[in-house]
Amino acid sequence: MKALKNKTIQWVTSDRFDTKPDKSTWVEVGDSLGRQGATVNIITSFKKEAYFPAGKAVEMVYLRVLDIPLLYRLFFSLAAYFWLKKNASRDDVVMLNPHELWMKPLLALSRFKNVHLDVRTLPINRKSLKSRVDNFLFWRLAMTFFGKRCHSYSFITDRLKSAVEQEFGHRYDDYVIWQSGVNTDFFSEVLATTEEQKPDHDLTLFYHGSLYQTRGVDTLLRAYACLPETLLGRSRLLVVGGGNGLASLQALAEELGVADKIEFRGLVPYEEIPLHIQEADFCVCPLPDLPEWNVSSPLKVLEYMACAKPIVLTPIPSHQDILADESFVVWTKGDDVEDFVVAFLEAVERLQDLKDKASAAKVLVRQNWDWQAHGERFGKYLADRYAKSA
Repeated sequence: MKALKNKTIQWVTSDRFDTKPDKSTWVEVGDSLGRQGATVNIITSFKKEAYFPAGKAVEMVYLRVLDIPLLYRLFFSLAAYFWLKKNASRDDVVMLNPHELWMKPLLALSRFKNVHLDVRTLPINRKSLKSRVDNFLFWRLAMTFFGKRCHSYSFITDRLKSAVEQEFGHRYDDYVIWQSGVNTDFFSEVLATTEEQKPDHDLTLFYHGSLYQTRGVDTLLRAYACLPETLLGRSRLLVVGGGNGLASLQALAEELGVADKIEFRGLVPYEEIPLHIQEADFCVCPLPDLPEWNVSSPLKVLEYMACAKPIVLTPIPSHQDILADESFVVWTKGDDVEDFVVAFLEAVERLQDLKDKASAAKVLVRQNWDWQAHGERFGKYLADRYAKSA
């Protein structure tokens, strides 16, 4: 019998799903839980249009709420609570992220028995007042009052679990770790059935991820602009992703005089990610030495690996935890512009050797970082934890 047969999982996320850069986490792990017998509802919202993943064992439930800054998450949490109260069994597993924890007392009042908290990141410290208020309301207060009162827990890494325990003075004993991953079969299928296009440039650097402060993308652009003119003349930088920093990055490219060398492609469908990575000669993850990145699990790096690409990485713990000894990686010494310039020049000089060695990356990611394996580990934990409420 399938481990999660007769279980329903109500997975709530207030993030607007169509603009969610890590939607593969919900789609792929939800699919794995579904294949283990569960009925999986992803309860969410959207900014422009609803996203429905094809061929996945998940159901998408979209709620429309007033999109008012700071109040949006509260409105969404209320809408999600009333949807659950009307449509869910009290024995269902309700999965929340910290942003939705304000639902917890309402769920308790309505006698929902199985509330699971999934923590995937520390709050990102931005300078804006909105960001500070958002982090206070939906991290500090929510985790302080309700983060210790759920029935089960999961974290993206042991490092994150330790950081949360230290911040809130609470030990989480009933938990599971499930990290980022890649659908390796899907990536292989897309790459195998698509002809590689002949590039217009001799060299293509590539970045994929959200575009906002603290991710180091501005440093990446500055370093690229510092490359020798002979190298700039035959190269391009592809940037895939969206976020509120896009306009400032485009302005920075103009200021640096490299706007014609940098292609900002914006958000692209999750299903097309392998095609964009395929164009790269080497990929970059410029995350700086900050707490929120040090405890993470680098999703985009794993996607680079699934496409067998050489990678330039900063030496933060989350990168070193998975790739410290791998020969297809060029490590920067830090996260300053000069550190990236040196690493880029080394990558160019060693490019063919790095490409040859990067074939091992596909094997490594399939062995250790496949979404189905992560989902099976998570599903076994949920099945064991909530066996009596099936």
